[in-house]
Amino acid sequence: MRKAFAMVAIPLLASVALIVPRAAAQSSGTWAIHPSDMAGQVQMRLEATRDDHGNFDFSHRVALSELRGLTAEQMASPSGATVHFQIAREAGTIACDGYFKQNDGAGTFVFRADPRFVPAMHALGITDIDESRLLSMALMDVTTDYTRQIRAAGVNVETGKQVIELRIFDVTPEYVRDLRSLGYTSTEPRQLTKFRIFHVTPDSIRSFQSAGYHPDAEELVKMSIFKVTPEFIAQVKQLGYADVPVEDLVKMRIFHVTPEYIREMRSRGLKDLTIEKLVKLRIAGID
Repeated sequence: MRKAFAMVAIPLLASVALIVPRAAAQSSGTWAIHPSDMAGQVQMRLEATRDDHGNFDFSHRVALSELRGLTAEQMASPSGATVHFQIAREAGTIACDGYFKQNDGAGTFVFRADPRFVPAMHALGITDIDESRLLSMALMDVTTDYTRQIRAAGVNVETGKQVIELRIFDVTPEYVRDLRSLGYTSTEPRQLTKFRIFHVTPDSIRSFQSAGYHPDAEELVKMSIFKVTPEFIAQVKQLGYADVPVEDLVKMRIFHVTPEYIREMRSRGLKDLTIEKLVKLRIAGID
């Protein structure tokens, strides 16, 4: 079962490291914008290359309100429109020039770092902010205020890379405080981003606790990955399986031991079907 979990978790966690670019020192490149499925937002992609063969390739949803100087009319133009707009952040300004037609746009950008930002972050002890991270911080709106607030919430933030990852996965001070109020007091950025990656929410934790479960951090992630929900737990309980350990619930999901499957096996006259026996039946291909 641990092997099955690792096969899912490792590639996703590896993607976190890949999102943070290896090098983005060049302050110019190209942009492309396409419609998003989120109201009031667009999907924006920036690409840049350097002489030393480093690269920056980042795609993220951006609120339309943050694209200063760009109008909905320009974006939707049926005949096409030349555009000039900016994304202004504490880390610096991304100035974009290009062309839009029917809500799809592309062009070039120049990033100008704010000279006050790096010294301000250094004063907070975040000293690994070289040129390769400035553009990431600007895109993700990493600020000195956010860094202070996330630390005040109890998160052990020590590097710029950690702050960027926390912003990418929307680990907010409010989210951290909610988790702490429910008994999850991890101070490590890695654990908190893992929770966000696998959609562990305060509401889902409350639902599990109401069902009588108090899973640890690792169990919460497994339950989320394999869709062990309070509803699934209730259905299993109605079939006579009360207080099933989290590990067994996860096994049931991995091997597709559903309430329907249990009822089907019972209808065939099979008795004394423990969770372990049901899992073995599924593994053996008994449908």
